[in-house]
Amino acid sequence: MWGRVVYLGEQGTVTFEPSPLLLHKNLTLMGSWVTNVANMERLVEFLVRKQIHPNRIVTHRFALKDAAEAYRIFATGKTGKVCINMEME
Repeated sequence: MWGRVVYLGEQGTVTFEPSPLLLHKNLTLMGSWVTNVANMERLVEFLVRKQIHPNRIVTHRFALKDAAEAYRIFATGKTGKVCINMEME
Protein backbone atom coordinates (compact mmCIF):
# COMPACT_ATOMS: atom_id res chain seq x y z
CA MET A 1 0.00 0.00 0.00
CA TRP A 2 1.10 3.56 -0.77
CA GLY A 3 4.29 2.38 -2.48
CA ARG A 4 6.03 2.95 -5.78
CA VAL A 5 6.39 0.56 -8.70
CA VAL A 6 9.16 1.08 -11.25
CA TYR A 7 9.25 -0.44 -14.72
CA LEU A 8 12.82 -0.12 -15.97
CA GLY A 9 13.78 -1.41 -19.39
CA GLU A 10 11.59 -3.01 -21.97
CA GLN A 11 10.46 -6.54 -22.80
CA GLY A 12 7.46 -6.93 -25.03
CA THR A 13 3.96 -5.96 -23.96
CA VAL A 14 2.73 -5.77 -20.38
CA THR A 15 -0.99 -5.84 -19.65
CA PHE A 16 -2.70 -5.49 -16.30
CA GLU A 17 -5.80 -4.03 -14.71
CA PRO A 18 -4.80 -0.69 -13.16
CA SER A 19 -7.74 -0.46 -10.78
CA PRO A 20 -7.00 -3.47 -8.51
CA LEU A 21 -3.23 -3.43 -9.01
CA LEU A 22 -2.47 0.29 -8.70
CA LEU A 23 -5.45 2.45 -7.79
CA HIS A 24 -6.88 0.37 -4.93
CA LYS A 25 -3.40 0.11 -3.42
CA ASN A 26 -2.60 3.81 -3.97
CA LEU A 27 0.59 2.92 -5.85
CA THR A 28 2.62 5.28 -7.98
CA LEU A 29 3.84 3.79 -11.26
CA MET A 30 7.03 5.14 -12.80
CA GLY A 31 8.65 3.94 -15.99
CA SER A 32 11.86 4.50 -17.86
CA TRP A 33 13.46 2.86 -20.87
CA VAL A 34 16.95 3.51 -19.50
CA THR A 35 18.49 5.03 -16.40
CA ASN A 36 21.68 6.85 -15.42
CA VAL A 37 24.39 6.15 -12.85
CA ALA A 38 22.82 8.46 -10.23
CA ASN A 39 19.52 6.59 -10.49
CA MET A 40 21.30 3.25 -10.29
CA GLU A 41 22.95 4.41 -7.05
CA ARG A 42 19.53 5.31 -5.63
CA LEU A 43 18.15 1.95 -6.71
CA VAL A 44 21.00 0.10 -5.00
CA GLU A 45 20.54 2.17 -1.84
CA PHE A 46 16.84 1.28 -1.93
CA LEU A 47 17.67 -2.43 -2.18
CA VAL A 48 19.94 -2.15 0.85
CA ARG A 49 17.43 -0.11 2.86
CA LYS A 50 14.59 -2.54 2.11
CA GLN A 51 16.85 -5.59 2.53
CA ILE A 52 16.03 -6.87 -0.95
CA HIS A 53 18.83 -9.19 -2.00
CA PRO A 54 19.33 -9.70 -5.75
CA ASN A 55 20.45 -13.29 -5.14
CA ARG A 56 16.87 -14.03 -4.07
CA ILE A 57 15.24 -12.59 -7.18
CA VAL A 58 17.73 -13.76 -9.83
CA THR A 59 16.51 -17.19 -10.87
CA HIS A 60 18.75 -17.83 -13.88
CA ARG A 61 22.38 -16.99 -14.72
CA PHE A 62 24.00 -17.29 -18.14
CA ALA A 63 27.39 -16.74 -19.71
CA LEU A 64 27.53 -14.05 -22.41
CA LYS A 65 27.90 -16.75 -25.08
CA ASP A 66 24.47 -18.06 -24.00
CA ALA A 67 22.70 -14.68 -24.17
CA ALA A 68 20.30 -15.82 -26.91
CA GLU A 69 19.12 -18.69 -24.70
CA ALA A 70 18.83 -16.33 -21.73
CA TYR A 71 16.55 -14.00 -23.71
CA ARG A 72 14.50 -16.95 -24.98
CA ILE A 73 13.92 -18.28 -21.46
CA PHE A 74 13.20 -14.82 -20.02
CA ALA A 75 10.62 -14.18 -22.76
CA THR A 76 8.55 -17.14 -21.51
CA GLY A 77 7.58 -15.05 -18.47
CA LYS A 78 8.33 -17.98 -16.16
CA THR A 79 11.50 -16.63 -14.57
CA GLY A 80 12.55 -14.13 -12.00
CA LYS A 81 15.39 -11.84 -13.00
CA VAL A 82 17.86 -13.28 -15.50
CA CYS A 83 21.55 -12.38 -15.22
CA ILE A 84 23.99 -12.44 -18.11
CA ASN A 85 27.49 -12.58 -16.67
CA MET A 86 30.24 -11.47 -19.05
CA GLU A 87 32.87 -13.23 -16.93
CA MET A 88 31.24 -16.68 -16.84
CA GLU A 89 32.48 -19.34 -19.25
